[in-house]
This record gives sequence, C-alpha cells and structure tokens, in this order.
Amino acid sequence: MSELFPVRLATGRAFPMNLNQLLHNHQLAQLNAQHAQSCNDRETYFDLVGHYAKRITEWRRANALSVAGWPQDERSAL
Repeated sequence: MSELFPVRLATGRAFPMNLNQLLHNHQLAQLNAQHAQSCNDRETYFDLVGHYAKRITEWRRANALSVAGWPQDERSAL
C-alpha cells in the first residue's frame, strides 16, 4: 500500500516510499533542525519534520495500523 505515497523524481517517474524511508527522512530532518546554522534553515527542517510525520501517519492509517506512539505533525500546534 505504500504506493499511495510515491516520490516523484526529476524525470517525472515515481517510486513508492516505504515506512523505513519515511522514518529515515524524518530522523534526518530532526537532526538537521537541531544543528541548523540559521533560523531559516531551522524553519525549513522543522517543516520537513512535520511533513514526514504527516506522511508516516497517512501511511500507517492507509495500512490499517495504529498511529499511537509514532511521530505526529506538530506544525498545526504552533
């Protein structure tokens, strides 16, 4: 079911992003936000953290899995 969340390449082709890739990207975005050199970079990475958390939630719901205890999109809470 991860085909519901494809990644588009520059060539226009899409490939599915699995849960491991989403979690990996979420973790990288968190680390990058933590070590960002500027406020703009920090905001960008924080936005990516929320983006991947939302995609993880969507992936888990699409696969009839609980979202409890998984990363949540906190951007709307600010």
